[in-house]
Amino acid sequence: MGGSLPELKEDLRPECPPLPTGTLEEIWRQFPEPLLLKNRRSVWLFVNPAMCQLMQRPAQELIGRTDNELFTAERAAEYRAIHDQVFDRGEYRETTEVFQMPGCDARVLRTRKRPIWVQGSDEPLLLVWITDITDKHRIEQALLESEAHYRSAVELSPEIPWTADPTGWITEAGPRWTELTGMPVDDALGDGWTRCVHPDDLPRVREAWAEAVATQQAVDLEYRVKLWDDTYRWHRARAAARTDDCGNVIRWYGTLEDVDERKSATMAIEALASRLSAVLESTTDSVVQLDHSLRLTYFNGNALRAMAGRNPAIGRVVWDIFPEERDGVFAEHYRTAVTTQRPIVFEHHMKILQAWYEVHVYPTADGLSVFFRDISQRKNAEHQLLANQEALAHTARHDPLTGIANRLLWRERIEQTITAAGTDTLAALLYIDLDGFKGVNDAFGHYAGDVVLQQVASRLLECVADADAVARIGGDEFVVIQEQVVDRYAVEGLARRLVEQLSRPFELNKAPVRLGGCIGIALFPNDGRNADELLQAADMALYQAKAEGPGIYRFFSADQGDRTKQRLERKRALHHALAAGQLELHYQPIYDLRSGQLRSFEALLRWRHPTDGLVSPADFIPLAEETGLIVPIGNWVLSEACRQLARWPSGISVGVNLSPLQFRGRELVDAVRRAVDHAGVDVSRLELEITESVLLRNDRENLELLRDLRGLGARVAMDDFGTGYSSLSYLRSFPFDKIKLDRSFVSDLATSTEARAILHAVRSLGAAFRVRTTAEGIETPEQLAVVREEGYDEGQGYLLGRPQHPDDAFALAHSMGSAGPTGLFHELGCGVPTSPEAYPRLANTCASGNPNTRD
Repeated sequence: MGGSLPELKEDLRPECPPLPTGTLEEIWRQFPEPLLLKNRRSVWLFVNPAMCQLMQRPAQELIGRTDNELFTAERAAEYRAIHDQVFDRGEYRETTEVFQMPGCDARVLRTRKRPIWVQGSDEPLLLVWITDITDKHRIEQALLESEAHYRSAVELSPEIPWTADPTGWITEAGPRWTELTGMPVDDALGDGWTRCVHPDDLPRVREAWAEAVATQQAVDLEYRVKLWDDTYRWHRARAAARTDDCGNVIRWYGTLEDVDERKSATMAIEALASRLSAVLESTTDSVVQLDHSLRLTYFNGNALRAMAGRNPAIGRVVWDIFPEERDGVFAEHYRTAVTTQRPIVFEHHMKILQAWYEVHVYPTADGLSVFFRDISQRKNAEHQLLANQEALAHTARHDPLTGIANRLLWRERIEQTITAAGTDTLAALLYIDLDGFKGVNDAFGHYAGDVVLQQVASRLLECVADADAVARIGGDEFVVIQEQVVDRYAVEGLARRLVEQLSRPFELNKAPVRLGGCIGIALFPNDGRNADELLQAADMALYQAKAEGPGIYRFFSADQGDRTKQRLERKRALHHALAAGQLELHYQPIYDLRSGQLRSFEALLRWRHPTDGLVSPADFIPLAEETGLIVPIGNWVLSEACRQLARWPSGISVGVNLSPLQFRGRELVDAVRRAVDHAGVDVSRLELEITESVLLRNDRENLELLRDLRGLGARVAMDDFGTGYSSLSYLRSFPFDKIKLDRSFVSDLATSTEARAILHAVRSLGAAFRVRTTAEGIETPEQLAVVREEGYDEGQGYLLGRPQHPDDAFALAHSMGSAGPTGLFHELGCGVPTSPEAYPRLANTCASGNPNTRD
């Protein structure tokens, strides 16, 4: 397995305990990271199992092969150039690269190369040692995207952040610079920092930094820094340039990290690379070997440091060193590995060491080889990310002013109430609108109005039972969900209490202010069987109450027979609509917020009823889902959208909304394939938009179906992001191509300080997951300015273009595709326009577009 390990010329380090026969080769093979030996002609001589796993090939397909046979010519040439330098100079070389095998995710690898001599050879061999740093790299990128994390890193991290202007002149440095060197930060600015660089390293550092500034390439170098006590320690400086849209450097951002311990270990590896024991000593893992009685037969330096103070020694039973683990997770996994003779991998928190470890246990002929990897940093970052996600989810579903539920959480609660109630239990929805609230805002200002709204929320909470829910769904509009209703009189009693509470004077600047309120009441299941029907019924009752005067509550009293008849007639008409060609698609444009260029259209379904005119999807999509027509209608939408897509320029794509019911069975993949094949369009131009409701049920099956759609080449977008329980978790479970921020967050920008925070947080998540972001519902120039400032990739909304007829969309697509992004953002270089007249193309679009909203 992996060829024969050459006999190394030098013995093991004398300070390490002697190893049993075959132990070094066994450890080499069991080493969890990829290891490779090859000669100067790039012929592979030895690989361990980890290298085979990385290459996705067995050892017999690797041994004897060359780089030219295993990699592309370009990559093989790059490796050969590096190898020649290592051989010619006889020095250690470390590189970082992105590596990807067919059918596998890309991985970030740190590769160390060192020439070594073996017995019987007139030329050195090349030792290659690879460490997968993908997780660490991904976490670092996620943390850098968060300003809060950045502040924490400045205060808590041992790394020192710094910035430089485009010429390479240092402009800022973290406060730990002074703590480290004794030099004031002001003295380090410009090129003052070079006075702390070791004289032997300074020419190399100056040359590397000058080259980076000239080429705008990232810099990564190590050198010795003079400390406050006149000693030197090795540090690693890394920096990357931030550029504008023209490619000009705006600023350099970098960090200085103390790598003295790692550097010392690396230098030890370079000096002793010809000995296999040095490989084990240089790893960041703690490595131990146990015999069948679980007695120590070997441990490396990291293991020695981890066990410091516990008197580790060859021959001691591991439970004598760690008695608290005798009956714990370690013992269980050790026994399993010995019994099954199979490797075991697990994570465990060792309280006594205050650290998390990823533990690899490998059975051997002599006992067990155990590798411990400290993953405390990753665990801490995961816990912090989870806390941020929970905070964001709470903010997205609660009113920032009053702290009670907002419209999103209200909808979730009413659906839960309906599900729990069934068909035999009553529940009530009370829709409350304040009387005279506008007068408070006009007379005392919005701050005073906010104070009153907070008092209103408190009073409503005092009136309801613990099981009931109170939510603010508009400016001065509130709803109460009353569960477990005994009869109509119980609802009436609650309504009276609410009216009485609202009629009491509110305190504003120690002065009484009288308002009041009207209430519309809808009962489940009589007045509606879902949230929309109940809210509509309560709204109609509220309208009647307000018409009768202040302080009035009214129950919904529409004729149920007429409503049922009308609903049945609409269902029958919908069955006929698809065959009769009454359905049509309108297209709302989506623009690139950086260039102003038209990127895509969202296909929006409309029903042109022969007598009722254009019907909104909100009125017939629920009927289609109830009757099962949503599947054939959805297939028609896919085909029609692709047919229109074929008429547009190749750079423009189309987005199609999918219903959760289309995910039942496996027909959706075939429907997408048929639509793109029949239209003759590139499937990558088709974007499928889903909401998280698709994943709430059968999430495993639906995730598999989404992956099949991605396998066809279609892109997948998360629509209405931020409106549900689990949007954040689904970003981790499926690699979406795009996040479409729900329009409610954009519409609340003018009235909610929290909306801007959510806007920023979602954009940061998109950047962290490398997902494009689209802001929906842009209706004012001010909203456009905010979403562009936050860095959103795309924008959609009435300000940019209403849903329009296919012929209008065709004309717009070809005008934007041929002439470029003229008109729409022509003033954005000097600031965001403040009136629709600044958007000549937009004005035409709004004038000719369909007046219906996006549904």
